[in-house]
Amino acid sequence: MKICIITPTLFPEPGGPSIFVDHFADSLRKEGHQISIIAIGESDDSIGRESYRVIKIRRGFLPLRILKTIFNILKLGWKSDLLFSCGLLLESAISKLLIHKPLVIRIGGDPVWERWTDREGGNDDLKEFQSTRYSFRIEFKKYVQRLSCRMADWVITPSQFFKLIVKEWGIPEEKIAVIYNGTDLDKMKLPKKEDLRNKLNLKKKQIILTIGRLIKLKRVDAIIQSFSDIKNEDSCLLIIGEGPQKRELIALSRKLQISEKVKFLGIRDHDEVLQYLRAADLLILNSINEVMPNVVLESLAVGTTVIAPGVGGILEIIEDGVDGHLFPLKEDNRLELRGAMEQLLRDDGLKRKLIQNGFMKIGRFDWKKAYGETLKVMNCTQATGRAGN
Repeated sequence: MKICIITPTLFPEPGGPSIFVDHFADSLRKEGHQISIIAIGESDDSIGRESYRVIKIRRGFLPLRILKTIFNILKLGWKSDLLFSCGLLLESAISKLLIHKPLVIRIGGDPVWERWTDREGGNDDLKEFQSTRYSFRIEFKKYVQRLSCRMADWVITPSQFFKLIVKEWGIPEEKIAVIYNGTDLDKMKLPKKEDLRNKLNLKKKQIILTIGRLIKLKRVDAIIQSFSDIKNEDSCLLIIGEGPQKRELIALSRKLQISEKVKFLGIRDHDEVLQYLRAADLLILNSINEVMPNVVLESLAVGTTVIAPGVGGILEIIEDGVDGHLFPLKEDNRLELRGAMEQLLRDDGLKRKLIQNGFMKIGRFDWKKAYGETLKVMNCTQATGRAGN
């Protein structure tokens, strides 16, 4: 099959979408499919990558970028059997109309909501955002996104939770396929924790890690405050990620007089993230919403205990007390966070049980399964030219 992949980000840029596209393209290539990729980058560029072509379009003036993206989708897409979009939904939908090619959209979250919370400091969670009315500009963006998805032949979501969100956009249930994110279990075979701690120069005995965008909805400030209440000098909190809250969070750690125990590591490449994840004792998430966090799957795969809120797609991965620790989401959850951290840091038996059960569960989220199910949807769409037949 000839496939044109459309993505807003591409490896080595950080983030789940870029890692998925890179891995997916490599798997397609190994099976003999012909692929081309159109992505957004820091400059206009055309790259040859192991028998497939990548066109990168410069970020900048949005109308011009949209036109250039559509032009390049038309240029590569008309020679393809199918368009596979992991973002740039408007450009993908317009191109489908112009060249009459089947379109499969894989959407791992709500980009309009994510930009609203990230750039404008919005506080409503993902569910509230769907039904609440905002300014004309935000409502127009929501409308365009939903219309673009309705024009696809299939829409793939990574969780049942997000499938329910997408149904609210007016997409028929028979056009939505739930395909869980997958982990490449071969890449999760990492050295022992102590060996990685020595390699990464981690000198504390108890290591707590959080990963994600430093924005309000990730509630990293509550993690820092809860960590400050743990009276253990031989522990540290590692924070991987960047975002508009970084300065505020650094100031908070100084105010709490724990700056020497809280390390901001910035953005790291995926291999490094996995090493830190393996080296840690605990992974903590405190987000208001998570559609299907890859980092939770990777934690199960490398043997690191997960503490997370019982929200969204997390509930489809973690069973509380069986393979991780879930806490109820509420406005002030510092006591719950501190209690969970203290319990798991001192109870090695419980931690071993959660880790062992996590190893047993992770096979459900194998990359080969996710790839095979995605390719099945694409083959069906390419063969029929429309969903459901």
